[in-house]
Amino acid sequence: MDGCNNCTGPNKCFACFSGYTFSNDLCVKNCAPTLPFYYGSTCIGSCIDGTYLMSDKITCGACSVICATCSLVASNCTKCVGAYLYNYNCVSKCPTNYYADSNLSCQVCTANATQCNVAPLTYTLESFNQNGNLYGLLTFNRAVSMDVAKIKQIINITLPIPSSSYSWTASQLSDAVYKIIITTSVSLN
Repeated sequence: MDGCNNCTGPNKCFACFSGYTFSNDLCVKNCAPTLPFYYGSTCIGSCIDGTYLMSDKITCGACSVICATCSLVASNCTKCVGAYLYNYNCVSKCPTNYYADSNLSCQVCTANATQCNVAPLTYTLESFNQNGNLYGLLTFNRAVSMDVAKIKQIINITLPIPSSSYSWTASQLSDAVYKIIITTSVSLN
């Protein structure tokens, strides 16, 4: 194993040669001071969204799939993908006596929280083809005002093609309806 000076198995080091750093039971090549963290075998300046700084303080580990961002451990979500954040967990809806704030985090209802007097936010997503293009109609149960980034936190669109072959955006049609426009670089036929 590269850099390992003392190991007990193919993936378990106890000491590293000079120029290597002990990280997550392995020896990894030292990075430049401006790129002090590791993600896989790549040196990076800081842990990117979807990763967290592990207990060794140099390795960025992947967050759980449902977490857009996390902290301390993979399952300790700080933002969610397609869900609401409640006590560092991602939930499909906020519990009773909580409401979702503009950051999609569940907040406790208080006497002056007007959000607690409205129905929880729900939506439906219908897809359709028009002139050979794929679209979606995202309909909320009440008026909302969201940009594309916020919508992408709520819904997760996947197609049976590599994710690098398509992208999507949204445009508001009314106070509760958005049109999803899906652009592909390959034929869906």
